[in-house]
Amino acid sequence: MADIVGHPWMQGPHATSAEVKEEFAERLRMVAEVREGEEKEKKERREQHAAHRGVRRGEAEGDTVYLSALNADNEEEKESEGLKKKILHLN
Repeated sequence: MADIVGHPWMQGPHATSAEVKEEFAERLRMVAEVREGEEKEKKERREQHAAHRGVRRGEAEGDTVYLSALNADNEEEKESEGLKKKILHLN
């Protein structure tokens, strides 16, 4: 025990209780700010995803067009495809 107390690292300046509390309060504020920013981004991503999800009919996404058999031009195609979704790749 005497070796520990006598070590030069233990003989130098040390923080007071108030300084330690202040330091940890500042760290807590920084963590809260980061967490708040992350929650805000997460909420925005959820809202954006909710706005874009759902059924896509006759909608182009990149070079793919999503169609429903309900959009078919003739009765034969409607009957054969039923309500299956068809994907057409544009070239």
